[in-house]
Amino acid sequence: MFLAGLLLAAAAAPAHGCAVAVGARADGSFAQAGYDSSPARLGRLAEQSRIRFVAAARRLCAAGLLRPSDLAGFHELVIQNGEGATEPVI
Repeated sequence: MFLAGLLLAAAAAPAHGCAVAVGARADGSFAQAGYDSSPARLGRLAEQSRIRFVAAARRLCAAGLLRPSDLAGFHELVIQNGEGATEPVI
């Protein structure tokens, strides 16, 4: 619970010029793999992933490892079931 609060605080307070506006959604790969693909479950998963991505991107930007222009290209995260994957997809 404490960690979730820290993540929310980090996501809510962008460093100067490090704003990230990104949406997130889960695709059909969870249902195809036979997992619970209810909107409630996948909605929570997508939102948690979005919060963590935004917090990490803002920290990297504040540290000078990402430029604000690098962050501008991210508009939507597509969360996929990675079962059987051998290579990351970004």
